[in-house]
Amino acid sequence: MGTTGHPVGYYEVDTTEKVREWLKRTYTWDAIEVLDIAQGTRLRSNWWMAVRVKKTGKVRAMLSMTTNRAKSEGMFYTKENDENAGPYATDIPKRLFNMLTPLDEDETYAQEWREKVTNGVVRG
Repeated sequence: MGTTGHPVGYYEVDTTEKVREWLKRTYTWDAIEVLDIAQGTRLRSNWWMAVRVKKTGKVRAMLSMTTNRAKSEGMFYTKENDENAGPYATDIPKRLFNMLTPLDEDETYAQEWREKVTNGVVRG
């Protein structure tokens, strides 16, 4: 499982606000809507999103790990991981974590991940 390279112009992702806008635009589509987005509390290349699943209305966490090489290569690299995959990183900002809705019984990886976040296990 590698990263996905997105060809971008440098000025599309040259500031924090432009990266936020790019990620929100890229990850809002037919099935999900990005409600809020923020950088990780430990790793600034971690971008956390609170996304609403349009079919169910549930709000879940999604992580996009990024590498910005727009200036040198013209590429912006991302790797996505939602909470149901039990991401290693737990540095989600509290305001986004507080937006998440209750889990279903079968979402065991997400439950384990949320417990780590709740218990203060902070990993970037």
